[in-house]
Amino acid sequence: MLTEKQLEAFYDSLSEADRLGQLLQLSSSYFGQDGMITGEATGWKFTAEDVYHVGSLICNCNTAVEDLRAIQEEHMRHSKVPLLFMADVISGYTVALPTPLALACSFDPDLVKRTARSTADSATAYGLNVTFSPMVDISRDARWGRSYESYGEDVTLACRMAKAMVEGYQGDNTANTDSLSACVKHFAAYGYAEGGRDYNNVELSEHALRETFLPAYKAAVDAGCDMIMSSFNTIGGIPTNLDTRLMRGILRDEWGFDGVNITDWCSLLQCKNHRAVNNEQELARVGLEAAIDICMMDYIYTVNVPKLLQDGTLDPALFKEAVMRVLRLKNKKGLLEDPYRFLKGRPVDADKKWELATEAVEKTTLLLKNDGILPLSADKKVAMIGPYAVMPRAVGTWNRKSRTADRCVLPGEALGKLLKNPVVTAEGCGMLEKDSFLLSDEEKANPVFADPDRYMEEALCAAKEADAVVMMLGEHMHQSGESASRAEISIPAPQMNLLRRVHAVNDNIVLVLFSGRALDVREADDLSRAIVFGFMPADAGSIGLANLLTGKTNFSAKLAMSFPYHAGQCPVHYDMYPTGHPSSGPQQGFSSRYIDLPNCPKYPFGYGLSYTTFTYSEITASAETMTAEKPLTLSVTVENTGDFDGEEVVQLYIRDETAYRMSRPVRELKDFRRIALKKGEKKTVTFTVSEEMLRFYNYDGKLESEAGKFTAFIGGDSAALNKIGFTLE
Repeated sequence: MLTEKQLEAFYDSLSEADRLGQLLQLSSSYFGQDGMITGEATGWKFTAEDVYHVGSLICNCNTAVEDLRAIQEEHMRHSKVPLLFMADVISGYTVALPTPLALACSFDPDLVKRTARSTADSATAYGLNVTFSPMVDISRDARWGRSYESYGEDVTLACRMAKAMVEGYQGDNTANTDSLSACVKHFAAYGYAEGGRDYNNVELSEHALRETFLPAYKAAVDAGCDMIMSSFNTIGGIPTNLDTRLMRGILRDEWGFDGVNITDWCSLLQCKNHRAVNNEQELARVGLEAAIDICMMDYIYTVNVPKLLQDGTLDPALFKEAVMRVLRLKNKKGLLEDPYRFLKGRPVDADKKWELATEAVEKTTLLLKNDGILPLSADKKVAMIGPYAVMPRAVGTWNRKSRTADRCVLPGEALGKLLKNPVVTAEGCGMLEKDSFLLSDEEKANPVFADPDRYMEEALCAAKEADAVVMMLGEHMHQSGESASRAEISIPAPQMNLLRRVHAVNDNIVLVLFSGRALDVREADDLSRAIVFGFMPADAGSIGLANLLTGKTNFSAKLAMSFPYHAGQCPVHYDMYPTGHPSSGPQQGFSSRYIDLPNCPKYPFGYGLSYTTFTYSEITASAETMTAEKPLTLSVTVENTGDFDGEEVVQLYIRDETAYRMSRPVRELKDFRRIALKKGEKKTVTFTVSEEMLRFYNYDGKLESEAGKFTAFIGGDSAALNKIGFTLE
């Protein structure tokens, strides 16, 4: 690895093309398999010289390591600086994993860290250096299509997940060849777009930005992430890519981030659509002033920076600092000494990754309702009905790619291995209406659309003969994801019709839902005896689901994002403010209420059922008062009072009862523990409450605690009533 002095000398030795190239990222599709330019630059204002001196590539996750090596070899014939290879490695690599929102539902940072470590091992074996993950945007609006890439609505949980993912991806040393540099995104507040509509403006107070939306990014920075990706959105009308106060002032000056800041796809150029600049040269200058280092698929720097340097309207120090940050990352990863050290290939243990994927499915799939129909006994005759009954994988747009998808099995096949009778499967209907623009031509050719009556009749016949019907329903893959916001978050109409028809002939229904977001399940709840929810579990979904449905393993996941009754409640989250007119229900006049719905969500944050039951003792405290120097300990005994072994997520919430000239949330998650209890077993769980936990951004905008009274709640979800008071002096 070069010293800083040697790196300075290396910078001085570079041509202007090589220096400028470090600030550009292009798609790997610009290069053929032999590493030669394919000509795609036409129309993007990139010359052949630009492409051959480019600093990094965004790659397809299925690219072979041999192809990346060929690209690097050809590149090094033209440039002194090796390429970085980056990709959207979001949910696994060799084996596709459950989505990030699902992983958050595990409330298990150790599991999450292990999934990231496993993913890094796979992705680096195929030549990748950087992943555009984790996405730590707080998501409180189920209409937003990218909810499933987030870790949900809560600050504490998102911070824990961000730390676990960064540490898992990067490992002990980012120079190791199994270390995948984490590019944390999208800075900042991308998940709070107005109306839940992707890329839209974000309106936030400074208090909300710092209290709720920035901490998870800081947790990732504190964990040592190598890169940050700026967001598409504006905050208060200011494009984040041009917000010097945010990008340089907060991220670099306050937090001390010294890594690389990259735009999202073409997002600096898109500031022209915001009408936030007069011309492209101004855009390039302001981008560098805001400490944006790399433009992804964006010619703004490539075309305009040389002109700005030539006419003296850009401080050369700004250009050099951006280039040096990229060079430092390449040096940190050992690429300046050996451009091919990540491109030698190595075997991947797919069996171990499948074991981890199955564990992840089992710990992230939620049981939202159960009147006793689950677990399914081995002698039950089961019909599995719905579009997902005939699909081996339930995937989203970011976890559909897998290098071992051929090992996936149909859900009925997996379930049938655990039952005495074979499982009868029937598709019943199409995923969406045939004329939906979301369907591919291949999907529109599905025979279910040619003869819908026959497929419906097959489903009804299967249901009539079954002791229990497992309905396999949910969103189409393209109903969630980037640019996939929904005003209605309901189950697709053809599938709801199928559910109603099946219910009419057999009401012993277990509803299994697959989705990238929380859904409106009010009617579905009425038609089902049990509801199981998976946020697109991917490759091991069928196996993990079969284990859970039969009780081979137990449910333990808890919601990381509240389920609203209706999209009209969005954004909805448990840690709301009380308002000056708190409401006790729809019938209370002159209160902050809906007249047709409760204020609270249908299923709150932290909620999730198990096959067993847990009881909590009263909370005991080490003292009635605490100080900054003398923390408080709170203890509770949890007992497994049911008939199954199980795992419980014990959650600590705290409410600040009064604050100076500030309203405070009704409660906030401050800590949690995941514990395993055999039936009849008890364990005492102890939390330490520090003064730091009680800090908030006060009336003067300072992060401080205030002396006063607090209430702590400990239980199995955010609606826990088990409480105790204490005082901070």
